Amino acid sequence: MLKLKENNYHIIKNLIKNSSQDLSIFSVINGIMPGEIFVDRDDNPTSVLIQTSECNLLAGSPNNEKFNSKVKEELDFWDDLILDTDEWETKLSEVHQNKFIRKYKRRHYVLNNLKYPDYKQNVKEGFSLEKVDPSYISKCNLKNSEKVMDWANNWGSIDNFSKYGVGFMIRNDDTIVSWSLTDCVYDKRAAIGIHCDSNYRKNGFGAIAAAATADYCLCNGITEIDWLCVDTNVGSIAIAEKLGFVRKNDYYAFTSYPPIENENDLTLEQWEEWALFYEKALEEEPRLFWDCAICWMKANNVNSVIKLLNEKVESGWKCTVDELSKLFPNFRNNPKWIEYLNHLKAIWE
Repeated sequence: MLKLKENNYHIIKNLIKNSSQDLSIFSVINGIMPGEIFVDRDDNPTSVLIQTSECNLLAGSPNNEKFNSKVKEELDFWDDLILDTDEWETKLSEVHQNKFIRKYKRRHYVLNNLKYPDYKQNVKEGFSLEKVDPSYISKCNLKNSEKVMDWANNWGSIDNFSKYGVGFMIRNDDTIVSWSLTDCVYDKRAAIGIHCDSNYRKNGFGAIAAAATADYCLCNGITEIDWLCVDTNVGSIAIAEKLGFVRKNDYYAFTSYPPIENENDLTLEQWEEWALFYEKALEEEPRLFWDCAICWMKANNVNSVIKLLNEKVESGWKCTVDELSKLFPNFRNNPKWIEYLNHLKAIWE
């Protein structure tokens, strides 16, 4: 497997058939966003792995065993993966370390005309809508400034973000309560996203910040804006539809984790289904232990968490009760959990 030099990225364009929703792929290929491209050979490649800040994509022929084995070495056990064609699905165990990686649905929305033109009027008193200025944010002590900078730095440098990207945020005193930035751009298209401080959700701030970013893009040469989200992310879907985004297509990705943005994206029954899946997988893959335990917690099943932990404790594992308590905050006031922690404290300390 060879790593292409940036001036040769163009040679793999014809290998991509069905991933038009992943704008970051084309942004990397065309030298706008940083990323890495690996191929089976640099002369007429037939298989390619593209890594961007947004995704890992496999395209081309899935029938190259040597290339597939190198991909497996390159991808981390926890990395998500998108397959350009369904043919790759039968090769998952050849290209990914986690043989239990799961398929899930995502949505692709597009926006050509903003349907929320009066968003500025809905900024509440005491809050301000501001354009993201990385030079200023990097020097201030605003809460969430590091998260905003992490996003901007996905562009490779602040200069690159300032040249191609844009973002808006809502600030309340010393807190950035919500922020929306462009993830990538290419050929008059931009993909945007949104984040909101958990203490300020359900106030419409996310929609306002996203509307400001979308409005700026559409007024400055962008003709189509992409919005990608997990199929279960009700909050993200609601914001997209409020702004006028239209659902263009659904597509699939593969994940080692439950595909959520917020804990409430899954029902208790769905969290239980994930926990049971992990329990079965644990027979072969011990690295999934904590994910299994956390899913049982989110399914509100304290008995199953205790059962799992007892098996680990019996094998000689130990940690501090404080550390364990922090891992399972949902059980903070659960009498059975408190009793169990006291039991562990007695045998450990």
